[in-house]
Amino acid sequence: MSAKIKISVAIALILTVGAYVSAQDAVFFQDVEWSPDGSHLAFSRLRMETVDGKRKMTADVWIAKADGTDQTKIGTPELNEFFVSWSPDGDRIAYGGADPETRNGDVYLSKADGTGTKKLTVGSARNSQPAISPDGKRIVFASTRDAEKYQLYSMDLHGGNLKRLTQDDTIAHYNPKWSPDGKRIVFYSEKGDDKDQIWTIAADGSDARLLTKGVGHNIFPGYAPNGRIIFCSDRDGDKGAVYTMKPDGSDIKRIPWLKTSWARISPDGKRIAWIEGGFPRSDIYVADLDGRNRLKITGEPGGMN
Repeated sequence: MSAKIKISVAIALILTVGAYVSAQDAVFFQDVEWSPDGSHLAFSRLRMETVDGKRKMTADVWIAKADGTDQTKIGTPELNEFFVSWSPDGDRIAYGGADPETRNGDVYLSKADGTGTKKLTVGSARNSQPAISPDGKRIVFASTRDAEKYQLYSMDLHGGNLKRLTQDDTIAHYNPKWSPDGKRIVFYSEKGDDKDQIWTIAADGSDARLLTKGVGHNIFPGYAPNGRIIFCSDRDGDKGAVYTMKPDGSDIKRIPWLKTSWARISPDGKRIAWIEGGFPRSDIYVADLDGRNRLKITGEPGGMN
């Protein structure tokens, strides 16, 4: 997905994407995450289609084996669902679910087979982008409950003990992810200047550190199993380039063969999953970390075309 079409959160996409839609239906993907054992992928599929002469957007969470087989949709048909996170034991998945009309949303937790779904947040706000901590005890997420722009919060796995982590209401904060040791959280901030920046904070919200130093437009960071941070950036003038860096922001290295807006490295550090293509059609791919053994995961016959 190109930087022109990339948006900060899927909720915003529901508002704006209609301007880009052609007569054909659109199928594209927002995010993808590896299961803790690397055997499965969870991801969000967004679909724009014509229903009774009107354009309709739906967003669903899917789970599939890492080879693309056994694709299963979870969630409810009433909500638009996106941004997924696995529990460390691989048994549960957290995701955001939004009302298509009001755009207000909540964080949900379900078993990996889609059963036993529980709503964890309450109130009229946009709660989205959950990430479960490595010890399985806390969830960090983005919310508009206290401000117009998204701030970061954490809560326990049952929705209690809420704590606000970011305090600047003039800046939106997105896509929080835990470090492998659970001590820090990486995210990106948006001022509206097309120069989003990547930060980390301690798990209690203290000790904020700017990693990308104000250089370029940097989005959708995540941790690799070795503690490095993977992210997408145009810092070298090439939109959709993918980089990794040390957790202090040093030693930035580009993955030379890959261009995307979202990429995640597998738990064993040997493979990478990413989203390829732009609106109105994108797909999820998996390959070795050097780009070999490329496999298309979505869009296969009988799947989620």
